[in-house]
Amino acid sequence: MIEERKVRFDGVAPFGMEIRYIDILPDDPDNTHEHHIHEECEIYVNITGDVSFMVEDKIYPVRSGSVIVTRPYEYHHCIYHSNEHHEHLWMLFDGKGNESLLPLFYDREPGENNLIELSEKQMSKVKELFGCIISKERSKACEAADFLRIITILENADGSSDDISDTIPKDISGAIAFIGENLGNVFTVSDVAKAAHVSVNTLERRFLEILKVTPSGYIKSRRLARAAELLPSCSSVGEVCDKCGFQDYSNFIAVFKKQFGITPLKFKKMYKKNTSVSVEVTK
Repeated sequence: MIEERKVRFDGVAPFGMEIRYIDILPDDPDNTHEHHIHEECEIYVNITGDVSFMVEDKIYPVRSGSVIVTRPYEYHHCIYHSNEHHEHLWMLFDGKGNESLLPLFYDREPGENNLIELSEKQMSKVKELFGCIISKERSKACEAADFLRIITILENADGSSDDISDTIPKDISGAIAFIGENLGNVFTVSDVAKAAHVSVNTLERRFLEILKVTPSGYIKSRRLARAAELLPSCSSVGEVCDKCGFQDYSNFIAVFKKQFGITPLKFKKMYKKNTSVSVEVTK
């Protein structure tokens, strides 16, 4: 008897990663926990810390062994609930050209299935592999193999969840839901406050206290994240501007360039050519 299986890899594009072990207090000057959007894939692994993690319009509860994965241009940031030490592992890598090898990141809608729960054994192995990549100078094949082992563990994790944290007050969660449902429409902060059944001043104060961002800043970032997602497939920059709720075309171009360092049109052309950006390993 002959058993046979043919496997084809459609090329592996060159890529790099930035990888860190971090143990830090929320008010440490080296800490950065503001909202952000970037063109790389990200893996966050919680070890300790009283935090939640926001992705798009969902806020996930995290504990030791929780992993948050984000694809390019998904809005995300960590939310601190106390001054507890925040110990975690973090990896940023460029996935362009290797999408077929990374379904965990690319075969899902933005803001969906970002939370993965590792068993104690899986968590121990992930920590070991992160440590190997960070601390040891080895062959590129070994480092690439460790990276793929981490991805494989995440793909075969014992649990995944789309549960939303119950630590976020209803007025804030209601405001976030309203914004997410209406990104393609024109609305004001007053409209958001009305939907959340609070005053504008209260909404502003609550956003800063809990999410560490103003409502207007959050809305702008969500619109820009959506624009980055839509630009490669939409027929024109103007169409994306309309679909993301920007009232003024010139303002859209200006804020997009300020955020990403490139105009929407150049961004669109870049993705048509599948241009990749090299990110070096930081040890």
